[in-house]
Amino acid sequence: PLRFTRIYSDIADIMISFGTRNHGDSYPFDGPDGTLAHAFSPGADIGGDAHFDDDESFSFSSTRGYNLFLVAVPALRHYLPA
Repeated sequence: PLRFTRIYSDIADIMISFGTRNHGDSYPFDGPDGTLAHAFSPGADIGGDAHFDDDESFSFSSTRGYNLFLVAVPALRHYLPA
């Protein structure tokens, strides 16, 4: 099973971040109600990163906004066991 642990410094195997528009890679977000997230296959630099569009409304249990878990699973599919 996967186990997620928040770290406050150093580099993790999967770096998850929330950003808007031009957020540091070559794939800018497009604002509300567009691209929700993207992730990169494991590797150097941004490899292993998963970026979520902070212009979107995400939730875990509310019926408002996008369910973060349902968005994260396809974005992180590179890490899930077969």
